[in-house]
Amino acid sequence: MLSITEFLNLMPELKASDLFVTADKKPMFKLNSGLESNKYMDLVTEEEITNFRNSILSEEQKKHYARYGNVDASYMSDKRVKFRINFFISKSKSELVARILPIWNFSFRDLGLPKALETLCDYPSGLIIVCGAAGAGKTVTISAMLDYINENYKYHISTIEDPIEYVHTDKNSLISQREIGTDVLDFETALNNVLRVSPNVIIVGEMRSIESIDIAISAAMSGHLVITTMHTGNVIQCLQRISSSFSDTEVQRILLDLSLCLRGIVAQRLVKKQDGSGKIPAVELLNVTPLISKYIANGAISDIEDGMRSSSEDITVTFDRYLAGMKNNGSITFEEAYQAATNKDEFNLIIEGMETGVRSLKASKDAESAFDSSVDMKLLLKTALYNNASDLLLTAGAKPSLRINGSIKYLESGILGSIDTKRLLFSILSRNQRAMFEENKEIDLALSLHIESKRFGNRKNSRFRVNGFYQKGNIAAAIRLVSERIPTPEELHLPKALVNIINRTSGLILVTGPTGHGKSTTLASLINQINQTRSAHIISIEDPIEYVHVNKEAIIEQREIYSDTKSYANGLKYILRQNPDIIMIGEMRDPETIAIALTAAELGHLVLSTLHTGSSYSSINRIIDSFPSEQQNQIRNQLAGSLLCVTSQRLLPSADNSFRVAAFEVLLGTTAIKALIREAKIHLIPTTIETGAKDGMITMDMALNDLYKKNLISKESMANILTDIDYTQKKS
Repeated sequence: MLSITEFLNLMPELKASDLFVTADKKPMFKLNSGLESNKYMDLVTEEEITNFRNSILSEEQKKHYARYGNVDASYMSDKRVKFRINFFISKSKSELVARILPIWNFSFRDLGLPKALETLCDYPSGLIIVCGAAGAGKTVTISAMLDYINENYKYHISTIEDPIEYVHTDKNSLISQREIGTDVLDFETALNNVLRVSPNVIIVGEMRSIESIDIAISAAMSGHLVITTMHTGNVIQCLQRISSSFSDTEVQRILLDLSLCLRGIVAQRLVKKQDGSGKIPAVELLNVTPLISKYIANGAISDIEDGMRSSSEDITVTFDRYLAGMKNNGSITFEEAYQAATNKDEFNLIIEGMETGVRSLKASKDAESAFDSSVDMKLLLKTALYNNASDLLLTAGAKPSLRINGSIKYLESGILGSIDTKRLLFSILSRNQRAMFEENKEIDLALSLHIESKRFGNRKNSRFRVNGFYQKGNIAAAIRLVSERIPTPEELHLPKALVNIINRTSGLILVTGPTGHGKSTTLASLINQINQTRSAHIISIEDPIEYVHVNKEAIIEQREIYSDTKSYANGLKYILRQNPDIIMIGEMRDPETIAIALTAAELGHLVLSTLHTGSSYSSINRIIDSFPSEQQNQIRNQLAGSLLCVTSQRLLPSADNSFRVAAFEVLLGTTAIKALIREAKIHLIPTTIETGAKDGMITMDMALNDLYKKNLISKESMANILTDIDYTQKKS
C-alpha cells in the first residue's frame, strides 16, 4: 500500500503535472494524455489525508483550514522536489491537489522581457519594484531577475514568497526560498528576520502593507538589493500608492528614503502575440536618475510622468512607446497595441511617426557607435593637453575633436554614439550635478586633472571648464582647457587704458566678447594684477571657478555657483554685507544681477564682470534693454554714473596659424560717453570712440589694422572680424 508521499514521489517518473487525492477514492495523476489512475493503487482514507495534512501544515495554517475549509501549503519531498498543495473539503470529504513546482530555467530573452532589466539587476543595492495587475506576470519577471543575478553574481539571495511558484537551483549564488505560512508567519515578520542573515539580495513576493513597504525601503537603504512587486497598473500609480499609504507626518520621510534607494520600476501587462500563440509582456520602465530622485523627494509625482515622456534615457520608456515598438517589430497587432495603450492619442502619434521635441530628432538616431569604449574622459583630456588644444568637443554622430589655434582637428578614435557621450560626461559629474544637468539640460563646472608625465615634468595639475548640454536630444560636451598659470597683462597684450583703470577704487569694468574669446582669462589677469600690487578684499562669484587665485597682497575669496551660492544674484546680495573692496562677477546674466552690480559700483565697490556681446557699443544697449521701459531711464543714469570701461575682445589665428592673437576694443567712461548714455544717444558712441584715441579709446578697426601692420594676422582674418562687429553695421 502506497502512502501519499510515495504518490508524490511517483509524479516526476510519470511526468505528471498534478496529483488529485480524495478520501475513499484512488489517486489520479494528470498526464499529457489526461487523468489516469492505477488498478493496483488502493483507496486513500480520510485518516491518511488528515495525517499528511497535519504533518506539513503550520499551526497558523491548521487554524486557517479549520476556519475556512481550505489552505495552500508547500511540501519538499525527500527527493528534493517541491510541491504546491491545496487542501480543501468537497462533499464533506477531505481532498488535495498537488502540483510540482517547476524549476526555473528561463531568461529575459526567453520571456520577451527587455534587456534593459539587466541594468537594474546590476545595481549592488537599492529597491526595484515590479508592478501590474493580478495575472500580469509579475512573479515571472522577478523570477527572471533572480535567475539573472544567480547566473552573474556570487551572492546570497533570500526570497519571501506567498506562495513559492518556481524553484531556483543554486548557480553562482546561494538561494534560500521561504514561504509565507509554511516557513514564516507573514511578510513583515519574514523581512525583519531575513535582515539578520545579511543576504545581498532580498526578493519580497509583494509589498502588501505599510509595514512591509517601510521595512523593504529600510532594507534597500542599508545596502541590500530588494526586488518586490506591487498591485498597481503603472509606474505613476505605484509611486502614488506608496505615497498615499502613509500619514501626512510620515510621507515626507518615506519619499525622501524612497528617493535615495529606488533604482527603478517595471510596470507590465500581458498582450496577445500577433500569431495568436500566447501572450508576451508589454512594459513601462522607469530608471531613477538624479532628477527623478529629486522629483520623488519633493513629492512631485506628476512631474515624473512628463519626465518619462521626454526622457533621453535608453532605459526609461512609457507603455505607449513600448507598445508602438512591439507593433512596429511585428510582435503584436495594431488593435492589440491600441487596446492596451494608456494614452490612445499619444500612441497614434508615435505609430504615425509624428514625434515631438527632441524625440523627432532622436527618431533618426545616430548610427551605431564605432567609438572605442576603452577610451575614457581622462585619456581624451590628456590628448587635448599633449596637442596644446584650447578645446575638446564631444558630440554624438561625430569623432571627438580638438580646437587647435582656432581650427578643428578630429581624433582617430571612432565616431561617438549617444551612449558614449553620456558615459563620458557622466563619468565626471556627481549625483547632484547629474540631477541639475537633467533638469536644466545644461551644466557648467570646473575640473582638475592630475597627470604624471615626463612631458609635463612628471607632475602637472591641469584645469578644465566643462559645459555639458543636449543637442538633437543627445548629450554633448565642450571642454575648455584653462591654464594653471594666470598670464600677466603684458603677456595678454592688454590695452594700457584697461590695465591703468583697475587702480580705481570704485566703478564698473566690463570685458565683453563672444564665447571662447578669452574674457575669463582677461578678468583673471586683472584680478591677479591687483592681487600683486594692492591691499584689498576681493570676492568673486564664478560659474565655474576657472583660475584659482592665491592670496598675495590682497585677500581673495572665490565662490562658485551651486557649490557655494545658488545664483549670481543670490550671492551678490550677501557679498555686499561682507564689505569687499572689489567684486568680480563671472557674468551678468540677468536683470537682477545687472541691477545689483550697478548698485555695488555706485556704492563705492570696484566691480569687474563680463557680457556675451559682440562689441563695446552693443554692451551698453544690452544692459539698458534688459530692463522694462519704465526702468530704463534709471538704469541709464546708474550706468553713466558708474561706468569706467568696456573692453570687447576677439581672438584671431596668427598669420602663420601657429597661435592666436587678441584684438581689443576699448570704450572708456569719459564725460562725453556718460552724457551720451544719459541722453539715450547710444548710436553716437562708435563715433566718440573713434575720436577718443587721445583718451586711450580704441575701435576694433584700429586694433585689427595695428595687428595687420605688424604681420600678426592675415587680411582675411581681419575682414571676418570686421564683418561680424555689431556697430559697423549700425553706423551706416
